Amino acid sequence: MPTQVQYFQKSTRLTTPLTGDPLLAVIENSPTTFGAVLADACQQDSWSDRLYLENVTWFRATRKQFAFTTLSEAAFCTVDGYSAVYHNASRSYLPNFSQIPHRVLFISWDECHLLKANLQAGYGKIFFESVQQHFGGLPGFRAIENEFTTPDGYADVTPHRPLEMKTA
Repeated sequence: MPTQVQYFQKSTRLTTPLTGDPLLAVIENSPTTFGAVLADACQQDSWSDRLYLENVTWFRATRKQFAFTTLSEAAFCTVDGYSAVYHNASRSYLPNFSQIPHRVLFISWDECHLLKANLQAGYGKIFFESVQQHFGGLPGFRAIENEFTTPDGYADVTPHRPLEMKTA
């Protein structure tokens, strides 16, 4: 079964991933929690059709705090018909599974470095707002002031074995 991922650059839909470019993906959006991954690059495995992410920053925010951690790799895959992000080293899934394909947005290296710098400096709110702005122009997403909505069925299913974020 093909990996359930759709690729975008700005608001343009792509048919294949841009394997040398950094990417962003919203992987969780509920009334209480927001999650995203930022990766330096990706590779698509033609045999399994998984999209492997390299040098991943996993960001997670609640209403009052944020945290992030780095993972050497992760992969978009399909599990029981859901789009998921799997972390091989822990054999766990990042929250959340999606009933519809995850959207992967390819960004510039400058944007990637700025997002990472904001996190390193403790500016989680700026990172959060930037991700929302990037995704706000994609089909089914909306970012207006303090409200961010995703398409129905997007990243709303708790995984079988969720990975717990551990921060230093």
